[in-house]
Amino acid sequence: RPDRTFQEQNGRGKYATVCRAVHKRTGTHYAAKFVKKRRRNQDQMNEIIHEIAVLMQCSSTNRVIRLHEVYESLTEMVSSRRINIVLFYPSPST
Repeated sequence: RPDRTFQEQNGRGKYATVCRAVHKRTGTHYAAKFVKKRRRNQDQMNEIIHEIAVLMQCSSTNRVIRLHEVYESLTEMVSSRRINIVLFYPSPST
C-alpha cells in the first residue's frame, strides 16, 4: 500500500509475519499481519476468514486489537501471494 511505510518485523510464525506500519499522512501506527497464501486448502482459508470475522465482532471494544482493513495483494510470483491483514495498533502515547 503506497499510503503506509512498513518498518521492523515484530514477529514471525509458520504462516504469517507481523510488521510495524505507519500511515504516511496521519502518522498512525499499525501492526500489519501478512498471511502467506500458498495453494491452501479450504480449511486453512476458513481459518483466515474466521480470524477476520472474530476481529470484526470485537471492533466495538477497546480491550481487543481492532481490525483496520483487509486486502489481498498479488505479486509476480504466484507462490508469494499473501493476504494482508492490517490491524489497528495503538501508539504508546494513547
